[in-house]
Amino acid sequence: MAIITAFITENGNALHRTFVEHIFKPTNTSLGFYRTDDNGSFTIDGGLANRVDIRIHARNSVVKMLDGENLNLPVAIERRVGNGDNINITTSGERESFFRLQNVIIDVYDRVWRQFLPYSRAHRSEYPAGKKNTHRETFASNQRIELSFPDRFNPQTISRSWVEPAGLLNASLPLMHIRNTPTEVFSTPEHAWSLLAHETGHAMHFTALSLQKRIEIEVDYAAYIANVGNTPHDFDVASTPFVAFIEAIGIFSERFFYFTVFVSPALRGRALQRAFTNDELNERNLRNQNMGSEYKPIGTGSGNTFAPTSGLRGSNMEGAVYAAIYVDFAQRVGLSTAINYIFNSQATTFDEYRSHIIGRNIAEHTTAINAVRRRWGM
Repeated sequence: MAIITAFITENGNALHRTFVEHIFKPTNTSLGFYRTDDNGSFTIDGGLANRVDIRIHARNSVVKMLDGENLNLPVAIERRVGNGDNINITTSGERESFFRLQNVIIDVYDRVWRQFLPYSRAHRSEYPAGKKNTHRETFASNQRIELSFPDRFNPQTISRSWVEPAGLLNASLPLMHIRNTPTEVFSTPEHAWSLLAHETGHAMHFTALSLQKRIEIEVDYAAYIANVGNTPHDFDVASTPFVAFIEAIGIFSERFFYFTVFVSPALRGRALQRAFTNDELNERNLRNQNMGSEYKPIGTGSGNTFAPTSGLRGSNMEGAVYAAIYVDFAQRVGLSTAINYIFNSQATTFDEYRSHIIGRNIAEHTTAINAVRRRWGM
């Protein structure tokens, strides 16, 4: 019996928690499903063979990739592998961009979202949308987050990437629409990190909500798009309380990801969360971490002299909602608590979020959210 252990990388980076299928190529028969570990390693029982055929699926434990230029069909490549081999996916013919995208998505999930409920629970820790008993059953399940690239949902070149809260073919879980225009996703590493961290935040938010709430958000957001077209929303531009609340979580995901990678990579858990809110309120080290125009400070001064950035006020401004919930309120009660309230409240505006907190009758949390409301003009 030949035990074959091999490795898969994309551009030299380990391909994390990715599904690998052992196949008998002459008849295209599936012989079993495996999954790489966080080092890109997997082990197959090759039977009497020293080399076997495998199908590497562009799907990991977080997201399934779809080819937006080919009717959103799944993406996979086939290789022949022996013990000790390293398969390094590097070219467009090997569908490299899909594997690169899924690797960034899983990195964002691990660094940002995996530490918060409900994703910190054992049965969802590696699989935010849940898993079955075996790799084969999990792979076959339609309970998954999906990503279409390059997205062709809206053919206008000025249209933006976005996340559909409830997809059609994936148990009404999020479908990420990632555009390759007007700026190519991988034009710079910073652009890819910012875009994908932001959109992953939306995907994790929607995945944690009820089906009814996901559908409600999809309808409301479609109505907003119908009214404003491709007019961009932004950190310090007023939109609506609904849009500002939804977009604030993408801002958090993006900024927290940058903080974990570039400012405090050694910290974990509550120490990391506390350092992040403190940095945003006082030190603002993120301004020096290659975020470019994506970074806008939430205020000036520190401690008792802190003051919100002029004009950054109101429940209809996403930067103000971000600062109020994910920084200021989080600094007072803990970031994990602030995010738990996001998911448990099923809120879609700051007022709904605040009402849920007040309804919990925890005096210190009520005091904190009311102080935040006054400071940020909510």
